[in-house]
Amino acid sequence: KALAATLDHPPLAAEPGMQHAFCDDGIVEDSGHWSGLASEEARRGMETAAAGARELFQQSGRPFLAAPYLINLGALDLSRGEALQAKASFAAALELLEASLPPDHPSLIVPLNNLGCAEQAAGDLEQAAIHLKRAAALQAKHLPRLHLRVAETARNLARNALLAKEPDAAAQIDRATALGVELLGELIRHG
Repeated sequence: KALAATLDHPPLAAEPGMQHAFCDDGIVEDSGHWSGLASEEARRGMETAAAGARELFQQSGRPFLAAPYLINLGALDLSRGEALQAKASFAAALELLEASLPPDHPSLIVPLNNLGCAEQAAGDLEQAAIHLKRAAALQAKHLPRLHLRVAETARNLARNALLAKEPDAAAQIDRATALGVELLGELIRHG
């Protein structure tokens, strides 16, 4: 419904609740991977939605509102193994947000983490570390220590340290694992 709305009625896509494109279960094969044709169709639709959102929100004077569309497009590309395309979408979303928000705004956390993941997947471990560490610093400022996003970024930093063969990789893995286990315990106890 969201994808159809963005293709047929771009202004409708800007309405609350229409910021994410939902895909039919039929697009995902039993293996959990997107089928080639459906994946290309979904990407084209999401790319059209992102372009429409950028144009619409640029005209409204609030271009940063297009960031979720770019983040969704980047997430699709990353799930398809297209790290460089994902990196471009996440970087564009981050650029829109940074142009409108203070440098320590919590809305920068998701695109920073996602950009770091795309850079990691593309093999640019130095840039990945920069963006993941910046996301972690913002999380430390704005989120509780036991939070799913904090655990996710800790895991991403640990993986990056391991891939980069950093001397403290084992300590980062231990920290991320301990944080994940503690968070799981809290979820089990408190739901």
